[in-house]
Amino acid sequence: MDVPTAAFWLDAITAGAAAAWLAGAWFVASTKRRCREPIRGERRVDMPAADVMRALAHQFATGGGEALRPSIDSATDREVRWHSGRPLSHEGRITVSPGAGSTRVEWELTRGYGQLLVGTIVVALGALVVVGLHVALRLYAVPSPNYFERVQVLQMVQAVHVLWPPFLFAGLARLQRRQLAQEMERMVGNAPFAARTAAPRS
Repeated sequence: MDVPTAAFWLDAITAGAAAAWLAGAWFVASTKRRCREPIRGERRVDMPAADVMRALAHQFATGGGEALRPSIDSATDREVRWHSGRPLSHEGRITVSPGAGSTRVEWELTRGYGQLLVGTIVVALGALVVVGLHVALRLYAVPSPNYFERVQVLQMVQAVHVLWPPFLFAGLARLQRRQLAQEMERMVGNAPFAARTAAPRS
């Protein structure tokens, strides 16, 4: 591998690493924007409001599903607020609005995403690694008179070790957000069935 060839491969691999870094930085940033918004939803349930609240209270009391694990902070006949620890730490609120023969249930969930902090740190570290490794190889490997030292420009591919984690951490944040939204939808959708279980027996 002569000097021009070594320089070419170093620049080509660096360009690929830079593209991967930009993609990871964009993915983390877009995930941050999405996760800053609370999870909101609503659903109409064919039950009186009091029965809906009774059904939801029953589900909360029996665990509220593996993803929610709620601890009630306050409850009225129209609203419930709670917080939850792991695995999906969050704060939540449900309100019910009675209508003609049905009840509108609205919810809002907020949570922090520690994975995004880690992802942001790794993105910053990735920029330093890509630039630092490129500069070091450009200064010491490319101009070397030793063939085997010039071949070391291929070590630029080692930058991949800091390029894939941002996708992992941001992807986990998105997955947990979907899980939380789906669990809330499931719990409200199951209210009619939970109401039968919660109904007092004569």
